[in-house]
Amino acid sequence: MTFLNRNNAKSQVAIAGFVFTVFLAFATHAREISVERDGEEVVGTDVTNSIEIARQNIADLCEIVITGQEAEDDTLTIDFSNGNPVPSDFGVTFNAGDGSDAIVLTGGSAVPITSILHKFNNATDGQIDIDSGVITYTGLEPITDDLGADTRTFEFDSANDVVAISPGGGGLVTISSQGTSESVDFALPNLGFSVDLVDGNDVLDFDSSAVPSSADLDIVLDGGSGTNILNFDAAGATVRHDMESGTILWGGQSKITYTNFGSVNITNSTAVVPTLSEWGIIVLTGLMTISFFRKARRLQASA
Repeated sequence: MTFLNRNNAKSQVAIAGFVFTVFLAFATHAREISVERDGEEVVGTDVTNSIEIARQNIADLCEIVITGQEAEDDTLTIDFSNGNPVPSDFGVTFNAGDGSDAIVLTGGSAVPITSILHKFNNATDGQIDIDSGVITYTGLEPITDDLGADTRTFEFDSANDVVAISPGGGGLVTISSQGTSESVDFALPNLGFSVDLVDGNDVLDFDSSAVPSSADLDIVLDGGSGTNILNFDAAGATVRHDMESGTILWGGQSKITYTNFGSVNITNSTAVVPTLSEWGIIVLTGLMTISFFRKARRLQASA
């Protein structure tokens, strides 16, 4: 781990009294490293061996750099319980290397956070923007993000993504893809979350059971350019689908607003209230299958 002082060049390796370095590459087993606040200082700890490895005043920090071991399963935990430990200049960089390496963002709602952006470059690289702080990672596998935030955004790259939103463990929600991003287990935000699939011909599978019926969230899904498909599993709920405004309501008070999806498929709905003002087809399967056409002039139903 390297802590860089804001008064020195980002590329500088060591300055006595300001920079602390631990070479995890020379370790012989997996390590868990934590970064957290202790008053006005940021502390780096080797949790595996219960050793403090770095300490620096947050006002003097411009960046924290962690380099993982090759072929070992390292974990970086960034703990917000006592305050935000991410330097505002260049943030945190985690070069994880080979192995099943992970980032854990924890601390719940101890620090008020307006927005969190997860931006995926590919299956192992990306960045996380937390208000004014940035976490950049390479060679990573799973991410756990249980921070309390008003909103979350998940932005994919230009590949042909197949993305799934499903229930996760411990009350979290999982967003994952077939080889084009990290998987993220995240806490539902206070106001809502959005998914931006950007370019490519994409598929988004949304399991509504991931969102409790008691939740009141605005969820925005953007397919981006390309030929995109949205599959919505209603999990037995009654669905109201407005094709003109591109909205889906089900169960509780949560609402999905979608754009740039050429096909929307709703499954496992006990009932549906459609609104149609333009040409379009929505197919609902499960307990019933109904195809709706423009102005509901034609309706086909099968039990």
